[in-house]
Amino acid sequence: MTTSTLYYFVDTNLFIQCHSLQQLDWSPWHAFVEVRLIVSNPVLHEIDRLKTRGGRAGNRARAASAMFREILGQTHKLIHAQSPRVVLSVEPRHTPSPDLAGRLDYQQRDHQLLGTVHAFAQSSPTSDVRLLTHDTTPLYTAQGLELTADQISDEWLLPPETTETERKMAALEAENTRLKAAEPSFSIRCADPSDAIVERYHASYTWYEPLTETEVDSLMQRLKARFPLATFGLWEPAKRPTPPTVVNRLFSARQVFTPATDEEIEKYRDEDYPRWLDRCQQTLRAHHRTLQAETPVLEFAFLAENGGTRPAVDALVTIEARGRFEIRPPPSDDIDEDQEGEDDASGSLESGTLRPPPVAPRGRWANTVGGQPGDMLRALNLVGRSLQDLSGAVNSDPDILSRPLILPMRNPPNPRDPNAFYYKPGRPAEPQASFALECAQWRHDNESEPFVGEIHVPTDRDTAEGLLVCRIQAANLSKSVSCRIPVRISIARVSAFESARTLVEALRDTLGSRIASSRPRTDRTG
Repeated sequence: MTTSTLYYFVDTNLFIQCHSLQQLDWSPWHAFVEVRLIVSNPVLHEIDRLKTRGGRAGNRARAASAMFREILGQTHKLIHAQSPRVVLSVEPRHTPSPDLAGRLDYQQRDHQLLGTVHAFAQSSPTSDVRLLTHDTTPLYTAQGLELTADQISDEWLLPPETTETERKMAALEAENTRLKAAEPSFSIRCADPSDAIVERYHASYTWYEPLTETEVDSLMQRLKARFPLATFGLWEPAKRPTPPTVVNRLFSARQVFTPATDEEIEKYRDEDYPRWLDRCQQTLRAHHRTLQAETPVLEFAFLAENGGTRPAVDALVTIEARGRFEIRPPPSDDIDEDQEGEDDASGSLESGTLRPPPVAPRGRWANTVGGQPGDMLRALNLVGRSLQDLSGAVNSDPDILSRPLILPMRNPPNPRDPNAFYYKPGRPAEPQASFALECAQWRHDNESEPFVGEIHVPTDRDTAEGLLVCRIQAANLSKSVSCRIPVRISIARVSAFESARTLVEALRDTLGSRIASSRPRTDRTG
């Protein structure tokens, strides 16, 4: 059921902070025939005070003051025609209630307004009299005075006013957006060893502990027991026929066994066998490094993509290790021959296998020539005629030695590809805190560029923690782009003794049954 009239004493913020009265939604008050918006004396004074301000508050106050002047000499201004009918009236004649002078400070505009509402409600006890405001303090004060107060809906409020500083910031942001649209735009992701995109890098790594001197000595004793230093006896001369070949028949050849010389025996005892023991000992001592080299390294990859509208000029990609670990790029596939030979030589002791022991000198069979001198000459003549045809081949080109030697020309180095990445200043060979790559022109709208590296952890800790950071800079990029990945690696230390013992047993099992003395049947020990 509709009632006659709702009397709203409005606060100043209805005119300063809200949309115009004609734009507001008055449907929630459809139960009233009329809603009368009353502008009292405190609000008039506040509007007059705000008229001198700049910005939106001043503009809104001046518009409200002009609207109040339109009503001057009239009873009201129609705001909304029906359901409900909304009218605005200016009634400065109402004064604050003197009964509340001890409870309210009438030097304050809000208290003057509340005292005025109270006085009107007391004079019209049958009327529905309320305060309409958006401020919190008057709402609570009205509640304490047992006055009815309604809060202005947030939907009625204007958007926050933009200050001069905010307008300048908005203009700068717009300009920044425009400039960024003409720049490269990078996105960076990180992948773990399984090629999965990660936000945290967690892994485990195994360090192999070197063998102790006691362990090395015990393994060397096992090798010496299975492959002892050979002993030598006295040998009697022996002869045997040679295989039945044409040359052997021509020269009446025979084979005679010659025992090992004292020099050969001395070399075996004093050089070969001690050297073999020393190499085995070095291999065992370095076995933990062999196992470490066979352990897969911890790898990571940053995937970076230029998704902007421009190539990146003079791009620099820096990858850093921040924490108790180091990084380096994976080894290059391009290894020169000199370096490759050096690596082979230095790594021979750490090949992961034990060399077999040297074979003791036991003498040898040698061919001897028999028969008459005439038979030997005829045989040599026969061999000479058989080789006569070869001389023609040798003499067919007598000028071959007088020709100049033509060496192949070395190709000049290829110029750098402007779209490729190169390590700056060069590919680091040892783990370090960071490394960088550069590209003269990083093309946009291409596939992601992978930047792969290895993580190397310390040997004196159980965990290695820190950050992996990939940062991209370019001459035409206003702000660098970076990606930070937390790193945590668990480190386990394992003894290399069991693996080294397996090496020793494998050598004993494979060679022990095959290594034997090669002695002629006529030998006898002295």
